[in-house]
Amino acid sequence: MAKRGHNEGTVFERKDRPGTWRAEFSYEDPVTGKTKRKKFDRPSRKEAMDAGKEWIKQIESGLLPAAGKLTLGEWIDRWLEDFIKPSVCFC
Repeated sequence: MAKRGHNEGTVFERKDRPGTWRAEFSYEDPVTGKTKRKKFDRPSRKEAMDAGKEWIKQIESGLLPAAGKLTLGEWIDRWLEDFIKPSVCFC
């Protein structure tokens, strides 16, 4: 079997939970710059891979992987820096 390419992830049936498939995807944490892995457990191989691919699309479109762990203050700082500052002219 050929090796998977970048952002294609890996998928396998869990030995400790037969009938449960796990897909794992690597990503670079935008805050720390370190490579991390995200795991998706689903009842079928296709569902696990689809969940991972959807998550990768969100990462590539600019959503933070740990957005649920941000404080309100951190989110506001990021929003101001990424969305407001580029659209405001300080002339």
